Amino acid sequence: MTGKQDLFKVVHAVGLDWKTAVDSCVEEIGPLTRADRVGFIYATDAFAGVLPDIVAELRKKVDVTLWVGTAANGIISGANEYALEPALTIMVGTFPWHSFCYLPRLVDNMAPLRASAGNWLLKNDPATAFIHADPRNHRLSRLLKTLAGRVGFLLGGLTSSRGDHQPQVAGTITEGGVSGVLFGPEVTMLTGLAQGCTPVGPLRTVTGADGYVAVSIDNKPSLSVLCEDTGLDPKTDLDRVRNDILVAFPVEGSDTGDYTPRDITSVDQRRMWFAASRSVDVGDTVFFCRRDPAAAEVELREMLRKLKTRLEGRIIKGGVYVSHVTRRETLFGESGSEVAILREELGEFPLVGFMAKGEICNNRFYSYTGVLTLFV
Repeated sequence: MTGKQDLFKVVHAVGLDWKTAVDSCVEEIGPLTRADRVGFIYATDAFAGVLPDIVAELRKKVDVTLWVGTAANGIISGANEYALEPALTIMVGTFPWHSFCYLPRLVDNMAPLRASAGNWLLKNDPATAFIHADPRNHRLSRLLKTLAGRVGFLLGGLTSSRGDHQPQVAGTITEGGVSGVLFGPEVTMLTGLAQGCTPVGPLRTVTGADGYVAVSIDNKPSLSVLCEDTGLDPKTDLDRVRNDILVAFPVEGSDTGDYTPRDITSVDQRRMWFAASRSVDVGDTVFFCRRDPAAAEVELREMLRKLKTRLEGRIIKGGVYVSHVTRRETLFGESGSEVAILREELGEFPLVGFMAKGEICNNRFYSYTGVLTLFV
């Protein structure tokens, strides 16, 4: 598939060895006029180990200034989603000269950013960073907070390859930290975020905690409060507690009611406790939410319609969609159905993306969401 807009092209190849896949994509891209271009590249796990070879070959054959991307649990190309099969997608976009810059790998501090992009940032303030982040980095939350303070605005997602490596493309092949591309204020971008859960019950306060375990909420055993708010029985509905219910943490400072849901990873029926997939502290405000396919579709369409209004008639040059790895399985079912909704609401436009272990939007880390970035 090739995107319709002259300034952005999307191509993909499926079910081929990596060299044939690259050649197929190069042929589809065709000759490029001399311009400053960013290439977004996403590959499924089958190509994770050869991603350095793929990028090296593309550098030889495609006139692109900067390559950025990752290997993932699943990828998006136009109207298609691919997960288990070998697949590669590329979006090549044209941007104004000096309006973009590599974001080098950041592992534990901002020194590489100052060294490689410090001067560029002085001339492009505020900037927007589209990033790929390694979920294994224990300093990730602090890194993102520091980076947001230095750059201005963060978008992107956490890598999700099923293998031992979480490769990122940012000039070179790297992993272990945060990397990507910086865009200056000349580049107009619109973003939207859709949650995938329905809140149930009131806001509550954690009154007892031990690491990842919520011991008590509002001075009552945490599992008792969960069951009270959701209407589930701790004796007969344990599978539903683990699979359907999440504990949500409101995003501090959000004026749109944003929240970050986390899995219930285990329950203790004797003590009536539960554990979450993130640390829990005394004083945390929490509430419970339920995975809800019908509500997820309604919310996604609402987010897209708001984006359409914000477009004010402008043409979408291209887009990147980051969707949590669980959304297809738990919310949208059939492969491609989530992407189909994007096209129904916004029309056809060049689109790539990947399935992430977490999403980044508005300088915050989310989970179970879909984040759409549009270049206009």
